[in-house]
Amino acid sequence: MSNLEVGNWVTQYSAGFWQIVDLKPKYAEEDRAGKHKGDLIGQWALLKKGFTPKMKFRMDCETVDASWCKPINDEQMQAITQYFESHAEDHQRFEDQPFFERPAITTNWLNLSAEEVLRFQEALAAFPAKFTGAEIIAILKERNLSSCFSTPPANHLFHCKHILWELNPDYEPLYYDPILISNQDHEK
Repeated sequence: MSNLEVGNWVTQYSAGFWQIVDLKPKYAEEDRAGKHKGDLIGQWALLKKGFTPKMKFRMDCETVDASWCKPINDEQMQAITQYFESHAEDHQRFEDQPFFERPAITTNWLNLSAEEVLRFQEALAAFPAKFTGAEIIAILKERNLSSCFSTPPANHLFHCKHILWELNPDYEPLYYDPILISNQDHEK
């Protein structure tokens, strides 16, 4: 896959210098471009930011496709090492800062009547803690709500969170924390 390892310092499409704290497998979620669902297609790099491009200490976390990560050069590594040697408190803060995942959010547009909004909210209560897209459709179909999905503009948004590397055994994303939002509330 790549020559990246946990602990490497890298740059990526978000500016600054980042340390790899973990690498997760990235699987194809559907058949496309010669790849089949379930094929290993890369890695997710879990990153902690340590510095801006101008070497100002700044902490953050991100998950990116590892192919975006480029190892830093020896001069940049020396600058990081020297900074941490002369700023022990910042080094400890960086080491102690846990990686925090920002989940991806999947959004669907819905057109719902007032009565359908109530049924949709009841359906949300029936969702398990983690669920697939197929399970969403089955629960909504059971409540005669599967035809509410629309294209913009629509009067409601349906958000679900997911962690990019959390898939079920069939390589389908596992969603959680579903929420229905009135488009009027969203536009405020």
